[in-house]
Amino acid sequence: MAVSPIHPADRQPDPRRPDAAKQWSALSHFDALFAPTIASWPSTKSELMWLAPGTRAPLTAAKVVAWAKPGGYRLLYWAGGATPAGYAEINPMNGMRGQWWIGHFVIDPNLRGRGLGRRFFHELARVAFESLAAEQMLLVVFPENEAAIRCYEHGGMTVEGREQKRFANTRQRHTFLRMTLRRVRYQKSRQYASLRGHSPLILENARAAAEISNRFELPPKTSLRIASGS
Repeated sequence: MAVSPIHPADRQPDPRRPDAAKQWSALSHFDALFAPTIASWPSTKSELMWLAPGTRAPLTAAKVVAWAKPGGYRLLYWAGGATPAGYAEINPMNGMRGQWWIGHFVIDPNLRGRGLGRRFFHELARVAFESLAAEQMLLVVFPENEAAIRCYEHGGMTVEGREQKRFANTRQRHTFLRMTLRRVRYQKSRQYASLRGHSPLILENARAAAEISNRFELPPKTSLRIASGS
């Protein structure tokens, strides 16, 4: 499938602007340097199950690195501070033209409650529809993970069914909700109206992203309830 390339950012934020701290965020490509940080985020077996049901505990940096899929994009989300605020993957569906699925979507647990999960999801949607010419974006989520479901619904996703999968490490079959966001809904959504037609800010070098991000303060906590997995 022909895919529009994801280009490095052609501009950098200016931290001297008085509104920069509340406005700035960016994506970068994944760097294994930050794999230990991501591996530290799930603090319990249940959190790891929600994040990566196919990964046996404990989660390690090497296991995070091994999440890579052929043809996929691994992205870090930056919102201020010297470490990433989030991580996720956008992977092509095998044999399904124009369909991309979101994997291992996670926000640093110390930064939840600031609306970052919703903002990160919006950026992923822009990558999928603006840069990768997606027709549909999909993911699966445990029905019990209500906070994550709210986050995805806020981003325009809807539940389109259920599916089951057995994992060798749990020796059980698990039921997931299948959620999707189609291009037509993305194009009609008001929350993406000001973003459509603009490529998202993606920095090629994650270490440079960390240096830039560290010039900015993290956004304050909000009244939004963004719990585990959001």
